[in-house]
Amino acid sequence: MAADPLVGQMVGPFEVLGRLGSGAMGIVYKARYSNGALVALKILPGSPGNMEPDSLARFDREAKILQQLKHPRIVRLYGTGRHHGAPYYAMEYVPGESLAELLHRKGKLNWHEVAEVCRQLCEALQHAHDLGVIHRDLKPSNLMIAKDGSIKLADFGIAKDLDQTTQLTGAFCAVGTAAYMAPEQCRAQNISPRTDLYSLGVVMFELLTGSRPFTGESSMEIFQKHINEKPQKPSRLVHDIPSAFDTLVLHLLEKESHDRPPDARTVAESLTRIEERQETLARSGGPRPRRKSRKRPKATKTDPFWRSIWFVGPAALASLAGITAFGWWVFLSPPSAGALVAETARLEQQGGDDAFMRLAETEGPASRYLALYPEGPEAQRMKSLLERAQAREGERLLRRHAGQKGQRFKVEPPDAVAAKAFAAVDHEEAGSLDDARASWEALLGEGLPWSAVARRHLRDIADAVTYPLRLERKWHESLENGNLLAPSGESAPVARAGFLAWRSFLADQLADAWLGHSLANEAASLLRGDLDSLMLNPAQDTRAIYLHCRKRGKGAAPANVVESRRDAARAKVAAAAAAPPAQGTATLSAIAQVYEPTTDLAAQGREARNLANARKGAQEQNP
Repeated sequence: MAADPLVGQMVGPFEVLGRLGSGAMGIVYKARYSNGALVALKILPGSPGNMEPDSLARFDREAKILQQLKHPRIVRLYGTGRHHGAPYYAMEYVPGESLAELLHRKGKLNWHEVAEVCRQLCEALQHAHDLGVIHRDLKPSNLMIAKDGSIKLADFGIAKDLDQTTQLTGAFCAVGTAAYMAPEQCRAQNISPRTDLYSLGVVMFELLTGSRPFTGESSMEIFQKHINEKPQKPSRLVHDIPSAFDTLVLHLLEKESHDRPPDARTVAESLTRIEERQETLARSGGPRPRRKSRKRPKATKTDPFWRSIWFVGPAALASLAGITAFGWWVFLSPPSAGALVAETARLEQQGGDDAFMRLAETEGPASRYLALYPEGPEAQRMKSLLERAQAREGERLLRRHAGQKGQRFKVEPPDAVAAKAFAAVDHEEAGSLDDARASWEALLGEGLPWSAVARRHLRDIADAVTYPLRLERKWHESLENGNLLAPSGESAPVARAGFLAWRSFLADQLADAWLGHSLANEAASLLRGDLDSLMLNPAQDTRAIYLHCRKRGKGAAPANVVESRRDAARAKVAAAAAAPPAQGTATLSAIAQVYEPTTDLAAQGREARNLANARKGAQEQNP
């Protein structure tokens, strides 16, 4: 292959480093901006006089669409220009491989990984659809895997803006890759956001099975199968796929668009419910699925070069007359302080993951306010908000790391500091809180987000250390007044885990080391079942309970000699029955709370409960 003449040349302010790929909509190069930042540079080759008007219009439209789409799951447009008459635009460079390349290496993904990938893809699609944009060309080669494991949707070259009336494809011209096209695309009929959902179903099928639902010798043969043939269930090819996943894929592959799910958000919710259902089945005795790992994008550390240097509106691409042969770019006027404060307030009010991700970005409104108005009246509030948001992004990366066990998508630390944070979380997971504390203390001198993350985790560890002291105080008060409160009966995971931790503590007081160890691990596993609630949105005491139980449950479990434990429990019941009123009643209540829910010592628990109730009744009659 002949060397590409653009490689090594300057295109506007960019040095072209190499070709990444090419297609009908242009050639994509890896390029370096003058400050060292890497971008993906897409160029429409040819001279102005030889360019097809439709090609120019499509190129212009893709840039316009990318300018609208500002979402962490979609590659971002930085700016546009032209080089010797050829229009180009610079967009986010995603180092890594495409999902198609991963499939080529791995063959297929397990269903947990497919759920995670497609949930992220649904976020991108919902954002695009909310803005009236239909991608029309979903396929694994258009899905990039970033270094942190997150997914980025790329290539809006044939996307359709529903607000535009211009049809750049002929009335009977089918656009898109045949294997992934919806029946209405194959028939060149009107499309809708549900057209993308059909393509999503094809992608799901391929990720799950390593093959596509419809194949053929020609595009027309594949079109006919999309229109007329029913797809088989993915589980016919891969047997460990949950039946609910089969149902979802077939729902997405319905021939009529109105029979498909209403939107991408609904699909994402369905994926979450499938995983929750499988977790429930696993806890009830089925095989436990491997822990899922939600990939989230990481915030960048340096100010983006496009903020203050150059940017040109994509609409200008349509007008080629009067432009110099050396390309062009223009300066943006900075936004006002009021506009940035208003945008920050809007994101605060919106809440949720997307809002936090936007706030954490270095081109987000809080960062831009601090860069442009460092002495402004809102500077301190913006700094505090930015620290919180960026710390959350750090926690998001740690959450992915904590959930990566058994997954093919490995979350690699982006730098040496993040690697230290990963190690600190590993110490927490192992119950080695002293080692975790030392690791977090070493990160206090680092910049955001890790210094803020370290402060939070050090507070969590301090709370975990004092948590058993709170339990001990409650226990001693009960021994003095004879009133050991029963659990609240709340069904929330943190309430259930709190009761398990309390029973673990009481088991230790009763010298049942095996049960104390077992209950602590059960509490930790319960909280770890929802990593988002554990690491990103913890309720009060969640982290303290979890870390305390990790520490208590570390190491090998003591031997479970049931007869010895039963004999010891009988002896404790007898001793408590003979003890002074308050102490004896509290101890009997403790034995009941510890053993009644078990299978092997439930009888001793019931006996203790009956004796405790009898004592309380006698005390009420003879106060």
